[in-house]
Amino acid sequence: AFHRALACWDYWAQPASREHVLAAKHHRRKDLVQHLGRHLGGALARLAVERPILVPVPSHAARLLERGLDITAILARSAAERCGGEYAPVLRRTRWVVKRKFTASAPVNQRQSR
Repeated sequence: AFHRALACWDYWAQPASREHVLAAKHHRRKDLVQHLGRHLGGALARLAVERPILVPVPSHAARLLERGLDITAILARSAAERCGGEYAPVLRRTRWVVKRKFTASAPVNQRQSR
Protein backbone atom coordinates (compact mmCIF):
# COMPACT_ATOMS: atom_id res chain seq x y z
CA ALA A 1 0.00 0.00 0.00
CA PHE A 2 1.06 3.58 -0.59
CA HIS A 3 2.55 5.07 2.53
CA ARG A 4 4.20 8.43 1.82
CA ALA A 5 5.04 10.90 -0.93
CA LEU A 6 7.99 13.28 -1.02
CA ALA A 7 8.53 16.46 -3.01
CA CYS A 8 12.11 17.68 -3.31
CA TRP A 9 11.25 20.96 -5.00
CA ASP A 10 8.40 23.37 -5.41
CA TYR A 11 8.07 23.21 -9.18
CA TRP A 12 6.51 26.68 -9.50
CA ALA A 13 8.29 28.53 -6.69
CA GLN A 14 11.78 27.34 -7.67
CA PRO A 15 12.34 28.26 -11.34
CA ALA A 16 15.85 26.76 -11.45
CA SER A 17 14.53 23.38 -10.35
CA ARG A 18 11.71 23.61 -12.89
CA GLU A 19 14.27 24.33 -15.64
CA HIS A 20 16.32 21.29 -14.61
CA VAL A 21 13.24 19.06 -14.73
CA LEU A 22 12.18 20.40 -18.12
CA ALA A 23 15.69 20.03 -19.54
CA ALA A 24 15.84 16.45 -18.29
CA LYS A 25 12.45 15.65 -19.84
CA HIS A 26 12.73 17.40 -23.17
CA HIS A 27 16.44 17.40 -24.03
CA ARG A 28 17.35 13.75 -23.37
CA ARG A 29 19.63 14.68 -20.48
CA LYS A 30 20.17 11.31 -18.81
CA ASP A 31 22.93 12.83 -16.68
CA LEU A 32 20.50 15.41 -15.37
CA VAL A 33 17.79 12.80 -14.71
CA GLN A 34 20.34 10.79 -12.71
CA HIS A 35 21.35 13.92 -10.79
CA LEU A 36 17.71 14.65 -9.94
CA GLY A 37 17.28 11.02 -8.84
CA ARG A 38 20.30 11.25 -6.55
CA HIS A 39 18.84 14.44 -5.07
CA LEU A 40 15.58 12.58 -4.41
CA GLY A 41 17.54 9.72 -2.84
CA GLY A 42 19.38 12.20 -0.61
CA ALA A 43 16.07 13.63 0.56
CA LEU A 44 14.86 10.12 1.39
CA ALA A 45 18.07 9.41 3.29
CA ARG A 46 17.68 12.63 5.31
CA LEU A 47 14.18 11.55 6.30
CA ALA A 48 15.71 8.35 7.65
CA VAL A 49 13.31 6.23 5.65
CA GLU A 50 14.56 2.69 6.16
CA ARG A 51 15.06 0.91 2.84
CA PRO A 52 12.33 2.65 0.84
CA ILE A 53 10.86 0.90 -2.18
CA LEU A 54 10.90 3.10 -5.26
CA VAL A 55 8.41 2.07 -7.94
CA PRO A 56 8.54 3.94 -11.25
CA VAL A 57 5.23 4.58 -12.99
CA PRO A 58 5.55 3.21 -16.53
CA SER A 59 5.75 5.85 -19.22
CA HIS A 60 3.46 5.81 -22.22
CA ALA A 61 5.13 4.25 -25.28
CA ALA A 62 4.76 7.51 -27.21
CA ARG A 63 6.58 9.40 -24.44
CA LEU A 64 9.38 6.84 -24.40
CA LEU A 65 9.85 7.29 -28.14
CA GLU A 66 9.55 11.07 -27.90
CA ARG A 67 12.01 11.43 -25.02
CA GLY A 68 14.33 8.55 -25.80
CA LEU A 69 14.63 7.83 -22.07
CA ASP A 70 12.56 6.07 -19.44
CA ILE A 71 12.76 9.01 -17.07
CA THR A 72 10.76 7.52 -14.20
CA ALA A 73 12.90 4.38 -14.21
CA ILE A 74 16.16 6.35 -14.24
CA LEU A 75 14.91 8.61 -11.41
CA ALA A 76 13.79 5.70 -9.25
CA ARG A 77 16.96 3.68 -9.86
CA SER A 78 19.25 6.64 -9.09
CA ALA A 79 17.29 7.52 -5.95
CA ALA A 80 17.36 3.92 -4.73
CA GLU A 81 21.12 3.70 -5.22
CA ARG A 82 21.67 6.95 -3.32
CA CYS A 83 19.51 6.12 -0.29
CA GLY A 84 20.05 2.35 -0.09
CA GLY A 85 16.49 1.68 -1.14
CA GLU A 86 15.03 -0.94 -3.41
CA TYR A 87 14.32 -0.22 -7.08
CA ALA A 88 11.16 -2.18 -7.94
CA PRO A 89 9.86 -1.80 -11.51
CA VAL A 90 6.75 -3.88 -10.78
CA LEU A 91 4.06 -1.81 -12.51
CA ARG A 92 3.04 -2.55 -16.09
CA ARG A 93 0.93 -0.46 -18.43
CA THR A 94 -2.17 -2.54 -19.14
CA ARG A 95 -4.24 -0.14 -21.20
CA TRP A 96 -3.81 2.96 -23.30
CA VAL A 97 -4.92 6.13 -21.60
CA VAL A 98 -6.97 8.62 -23.54
CA LYS A 99 -6.05 12.18 -22.67
CA ARG A 100 -9.08 14.17 -21.52
CA LYS A 101 -9.43 17.91 -21.34
CA PHE A 102 -11.04 19.69 -18.44
CA THR A 103 -12.00 23.24 -17.68
CA ALA A 104 -11.46 25.16 -14.50
CA SER A 105 -15.24 25.25 -14.03
CA ALA A 106 -15.51 21.44 -14.01
CA PRO A 107 -16.25 19.90 -10.60
CA VAL A 108 -13.05 18.83 -8.83
CA ASN A 109 -14.04 15.14 -8.90
CA GLN A 110 -14.25 15.28 -12.72
CA ARG A 111 -10.87 16.93 -13.29
CA GLN A 112 -7.88 14.90 -14.39
CA SER A 113 -4.41 16.30 -13.99
CA ARG A 114 -1.36 15.27 -15.93
